[in-house]
Amino acid sequence: MNILIQIGINLGIFLLLRFVVGKYPDPLPKSKDRRREILESIGLWAAVSIALTVAVFIIPENELNNPTPQVVLKTNLLLSPFWVLIPLFVVLKINKWGAEDLGFTKPRSRSVTIFAVAIMVLLGILQFIDPGFGPMPAWLVVMSLYQPAFTEEFLFRGVIQGKLERALGQNKAWFYSGIMFGLMHTSVNFFGQQWYLHGESILNAAVLLLIQTIAGWSFGIMYMKSRSLLPSTIAHFLTDGRLASILSFIRF
Repeated sequence: MNILIQIGINLGIFLLLRFVVGKYPDPLPKSKDRRREILESIGLWAAVSIALTVAVFIIPENELNNPTPQVVLKTNLLLSPFWVLIPLFVVLKINKWGAEDLGFTKPRSRSVTIFAVAIMVLLGILQFIDPGFGPMPAWLVVMSLYQPAFTEEFLFRGVIQGKLERALGQNKAWFYSGIMFGLMHTSVNFFGQQWYLHGESILNAAVLLLIQTIAGWSFGIMYMKSRSLLPSTIAHFLTDGRLASILSFIRF
């Protein structure tokens, strides 16, 4: 799909979510220690970004280009402490959050949930009919339910955005967490699998980083307006060729 079209579509989705779809909920209560919330958010982001960068550099190039189920599973297990376990320890043991604080609850906005599913289905269909589309293996589609769909939404929306909203307010929370979400992909875009998939081009990697940041903003607003991880996780899973790959499996 043309790069400019991809940027335009992602920007349009973001603007619809920002100004049209759903309503802003009541803000989360302000933290008594806003500085700590910000520092913890930065620390968790830095930890997973460094871990991902190390993983990119220690995995051989041939495995980055053609990952096997064993490599993907091993990488997910090695990175899970940074994606899930450490953040979970921080918010449960230190911050004393509950399941609802983390977005493990029924979505509060039906319109946001419907929009999340509908627009990402549309994107999946567009990817499917794109002449340059190549379907993912079935095992990779299944594994992506966990990483990146669940893990990235849990960390960046459930934990980091929740902390930033308590420290900075709603709009700054989704804005900064979206930027952090985009920057987290830097090593993958410029040195990892995406680098090879997009022609080893600095321009393509930079544009992909921009698209990922805009997507992070969209996922953040989905999460904030619904107060649930479900819409953003579904939307995240259906993008990046997952739905297009599923369609390719059932095509007659």
